[in-house]
Amino acid sequence: MRRNLVLGVGFTAVIAAAGAGWIGGRQIKSPSEVASRTAPPAPSVIVAPVEKRALASEVVVRGTVRYGAPQAVTLATSAMKKAQDTVTAAPTKGAELVEGDVAMAASARPVFVLRGDKPNYRDIGPGSSGTDVEQLEKALVRLGFDPGPVDGTYDGRTATAVAAMYAGAGWAPFGPTDEQAQAVRAAQADDFTAKSDLMTQQEALAAAKGVLATAQDRASRAARAKTAANATDAAAVAKAEHERLAAAADVASRSAALDAAIDADGVAKVALDEAVAGTVAAPTKLELATVQAAAKQATRAVTTARADLVAALAGLNAVAAPEADAAAKDAGAEVAAANAEVARSQLALDAASSKLALYEQRPSAGVLDQLTSKMGVQVPADEIVFFPNLPLRVDAVKLAAGDVLSGPFMTVTNSRLAIDGALSLDDTRLVKAGSAVTITEAELGIKLTGTVAAVASAPGTDGADPQRFHIEVAPSGAPTSLVGASVVMNITVNSTLGEVLSVPVPALSVAADGTSRVQVQAADKSTSYVTVTPGLTASGFVAVTPTGGALKPGDLVVVGVDAARSLAIKNAAGLTTDSTTGPLTVGGSSGLGTTPPTTPTTTAAGG
Repeated sequence: MRRNLVLGVGFTAVIAAAGAGWIGGRQIKSPSEVASRTAPPAPSVIVAPVEKRALASEVVVRGTVRYGAPQAVTLATSAMKKAQDTVTAAPTKGAELVEGDVAMAASARPVFVLRGDKPNYRDIGPGSSGTDVEQLEKALVRLGFDPGPVDGTYDGRTATAVAAMYAGAGWAPFGPTDEQAQAVRAAQADDFTAKSDLMTQQEALAAAKGVLATAQDRASRAARAKTAANATDAAAVAKAEHERLAAAADVASRSAALDAAIDADGVAKVALDEAVAGTVAAPTKLELATVQAAAKQATRAVTTARADLVAALAGLNAVAAPEADAAAKDAGAEVAAANAEVARSQLALDAASSKLALYEQRPSAGVLDQLTSKMGVQVPADEIVFFPNLPLRVDAVKLAAGDVLSGPFMTVTNSRLAIDGALSLDDTRLVKAGSAVTITEAELGIKLTGTVAAVASAPGTDGADPQRFHIEVAPSGAPTSLVGASVVMNITVNSTLGEVLSVPVPALSVAADGTSRVQVQAADKSTSYVTVTPGLTASGFVAVTPTGGALKPGDLVVVGVDAARSLAIKNAAGLTTDSTTGPLTVGGSSGLGTTPPTTPTTTAAGG
């Protein structure tokens, strides 16, 4: 029993010694084995695919949205209106003006808004012609009023269309002024006087020539009577005396009739002058025509009475006087007097003809026709405002009702929106008019595109800071809810203008000879370098063109090494420690995959 116990203890001791020897053998390692076990694991390579993408570099700036193209509006001066205009109905701030609207009223007259490239500068009415009349006609057509041919001439159909436009807006068209009516009446009087004087002198000359012919005939008969006088008897002489007395009485009667006709003619002319001048009251066309006809009838009556007198004188002269010698002498004197009258009448006619010629040749020739042609519907210069583009928005009102109209009365902006921003000097050198812009308003969730409309050439303009340059951007399809909002504008200053071969910027490195290259990973995890020419750099990518090897979309290029992952594995295995802090860390973290990858030296040539 004792023997078995001793053997068991010995056997146990042997087993224990053997176990201790095995354990001790496990703890003994060679230097190479220790170095192999303590070496860091192979680093993890980070790759990214080669892409085809469009690249663009940008300038980012904030801006404020407003209505675009502010324009101060003034009215032209109308020569037809003598008094200074007073605002009777001011424009409405914020109102939208479309073609045909009445923007305001001045002195109880409307101011229409029409579309036209040229501003209105003069009164337009019957007889006017030009490009301003043509754009008025085009506006009338667009508003649905027919002005006839759009030929730049203001005629009767144009006037009718203008009157319809005024009436359609609830206003009376502008007709002839009192000054125009007075000028027409004065011109009518001048015209009638000149022509009437010429007609009177023509009739006087004709009458004088008739008297001369009668006198000449009487002288001829007197001469014949003288020859036959010696053969007449007392009875013949008595008969001749009786006939002479009867003829003399007829002459006296005809002379009185002539005097009465001349007086009546004078009265008719006075009545006509008063009617034409409107001294008593402006006559109607029918009344004026009646007075003119009466005047002409009175003038013809004078001519008839004068002819009757001439005939009576001829009859008196035809009576053989008892003393033939005396009759012959009287007839000769009458012929001489008639010749003098003919000469005088011819001089008067020549003077009247010259006066009429001067009247018709003076600078205001045809003034009556001109004035009469303008006695229709007209468009005063201060009742129309032309704008190249409509609709417009009333942005500011400068005058109130009761103010005297002077200078700008309102400021308008177009319905399109604009964005004001400011650039630094460096950015100003990059941004050009026409550059593409992306516009973002985060709170409203709005993202738009647009273009740069203008870049100031000097700092401090249009509300920009003294050291910054104003920029105006025209957005596309911007809603009016953006007015007054602050937006972010990404302005494209350089672009590849299409998709190009691109790699992340960290994939680009510099070889020993100074060339640029990328490291491409094959399917078997092996890598090789491809020489490239870099281009535009934007948004973390660089455009590359392979020059020494093949590179295509989808290829994987090395962009870094995940050292954090390697150190994390090492720490987890407890192979490397720091005597102070314990397991080593990278970037302040011992977790896996949480540290940004290290990147090789890169270039951004051509960016």
